[in-house]
Amino acid sequence: MTVLALHQVNVSIGNVAVCRALDVVFNPGECWAILGRNGTGKTTLLHTLAGLRVADSGAVLLDGTPITQQPRRHIAQHLGLLPQDSHDPFPATVLETALLGRHPHLSLWGWETAKDRALAHAALAQVGLEQWDAREVATLSGGERRRVALATLLTQDPDILLLDEPTNHLDLHHQVALLDLLAHQAREQRKTVIMVLHDLNLAARFADHCLLLYGDGNVCAGACDGILETPILERLYSQPLRKISNRPPAWLPV
Repeated sequence: MTVLALHQVNVSIGNVAVCRALDVVFNPGECWAILGRNGTGKTTLLHTLAGLRVADSGAVLLDGTPITQQPRRHIAQHLGLLPQDSHDPFPATVLETALLGRHPHLSLWGWETAKDRALAHAALAQVGLEQWDAREVATLSGGERRRVALATLLTQDPDILLLDEPTNHLDLHHQVALLDLLAHQAREQRKTVIMVLHDLNLAARFADHCLLLYGDGNVCAGACDGILETPILERLYSQPLRKISNRPPAWLPV
């Protein structure tokens, strides 16, 4: 399995220091949540991990080699990104859209094989859209399009899944179902899942590791059990919180 790591990485956007001298290894089988207030650079950091934005200094390493030195096709075979919002500018069916995930794995003039189509059908089934493969994407709701976007990422079948607010546009049932699916990808298939979340309680329920961005260059990263504590979270969000002791724990604003 592919290992993604940050070595002494500095990232900034405008006058916001996202992180300074950050060293983190994202191992196979781990499910990470990136948390922080609005404007602290969560999306910027995720795009840096994906190789879409160059760090100010330091290195993003994919299997020990700087991601900036690797061909985009090779990167896309091992790492996939679900952006914050998805756009479908061209007419296409649900199945055709999901099959876009196989593009990095096809030869220059190659077409999708039966195996590729089977992967797309399986991914659509995982997000509850198996009966909608022939439907035009333009006719779907925002939440349904979000599930198609996730199915496209699952069809790509990368070792590392980067997701920017994956619960966007989803109702409570589908939020829980999607995050459960992602946690299963990490636990059972040894994928590395790294997702930006705004709901602290969903992060506590589904992630086993978290990375906290304070917006001043300081970062706290590690296992959730040692980091998701009330004083740390109150500083992160500049908001008094009350912890409800259940399993998993939950926090309410005071």
